[in-house]
Amino acid sequence: MNGYIAFVKKEFIENMKNYRFPILFAVFLVFGIMSAFLTKFTLEILSALAADMEMTPELLALDAWKQFYKNLSPVAFAAFSLWIMGFLYLSILMIGCVIFKQTFTSILFTSSIVALISLLGMIEPISKFNPFILKSKNVDLISREVIPAEFIIPAFISVVLSIFFWY
Repeated sequence: MNGYIAFVKKEFIENMKNYRFPILFAVFLVFGIMSAFLTKFTLEILSALAADMEMTPELLALDAWKQFYKNLSPVAFAAFSLWIMGFLYLSILMIGCVIFKQTFTSILFTSSIVALISLLGMIEPISKFNPFILKSKNVDLISREVIPAEFIIPAFISVVLSIFFWY
């Protein structure tokens, strides 16, 4: 476990020195502030552009969150999701490096495990337990179309898979 703590500390210091964390924080801060302002002033902008349009005057915090997730490009959100789920991928890659000697084979092993988890998400009874639900249903959680209890089992499975592949 000391090696793990040293690794995390080294990665954290390296990401701070390379300005990755401050840049990531700044990008999401800009998207967050821009989404709130855009939600606040959208009605005024639309009323100035078209006088015949019907406006819904009630704005909620939910609208700002929806706008935030809508403004994030799929690439930026995929990069953020991969950053969050990186320990799962890193654990799978590490077991692939232990099992196989060639680098390409271990990367192919990692890709096949990730593809297998994605394909298992297409099977209806298993789909609600898939760890990838954590990154695909975030807006549904905020708009209260799903309850937070539905995310407990996929989060637990993601942690268990990370520990399983880590050891």
